[in-house]
Amino acid sequence: MLGYLSDFVVDIDFANIDFEPTVISCEGADAYGLASVVGGFGWLRFHANADVSKTDLSISIPGRSLSNYLV
Repeated sequence: MLGYLSDFVVDIDFANIDFEPTVISCEGADAYGLASVVGGFGWLRFHANADVSKTDLSISIPGRSLSNYLV
């Protein structure tokens, strides 16, 4: 049942990368994320709408300047 999640995280080195929590906000969703100096990842759980293509998403990584992110 969670095979898609396993495929998503298979290449993330959880044991050796110092991840820190990120602040993610997205209206109408629960949002979570972790980041490090080499990258990060996050996930969203939308309450009602499956089409998220026009969703306003905000990501903030403490201690890092504003930047562009690949979502």
